[in-house]
Amino acid sequence: SGEPNVKQSHWGVIFSTGKAGYWSLVVLLFAIALGMRMYPPGEPGALYGREPDTLQFCRYYYLHGMDSVPKWKMDMAATNTVTFYGKSGSMIWSYHQQICAAAWRIVGGEKVSVLRLLSSVFWLIGGVFILMLLRLLFDADSTLLGLGVYLLLPFAVIYSRYVQTDP
Repeated sequence: SGEPNVKQSHWGVIFSTGKAGYWSLVVLLFAIALGMRMYPPGEPGALYGREPDTLQFCRYYYLHGMDSVPKWKMDMAATNTVTFYGKSGSMIWSYHQQICAAAWRIVGGEKVSVLRLLSSVFWLIGGVFILMLLRLLFDADSTLLGLGVYLLLPFAVIYSRYVQTDP
């Protein structure tokens, strides 16, 4: 049949090119979203919200796996971390913070910009799942509109750059 493979909506104008045009727009949305999250490059000037808390946990995990760390430095990181959990010292294991500590080990230092990059990448991975869900529920035009709101809304761009496990 002569119908395109992409579902047509009542607008019908955006996706008259079929599947290639649809996927080109999806890739363009993700590229714009990544560019918005990477600007400005470099280390941040200020930490917001609970970022300092999260960074202390990441630092604890980062130092915990290293043999060359002086005892006083490890004790200081442990003290700062336990302060947030009370005297029991029972810490909730966080995948996000473990991944951030591993990233610091890979780049060879405590760079907040690497953690912000990871947070942005996690947000973009979430966009892939949003895209899959929207494709199941809506037509092509509505799917692109929903994905654009998720990826490009200023509030989402700002919070996707924060180094927090639950912004």
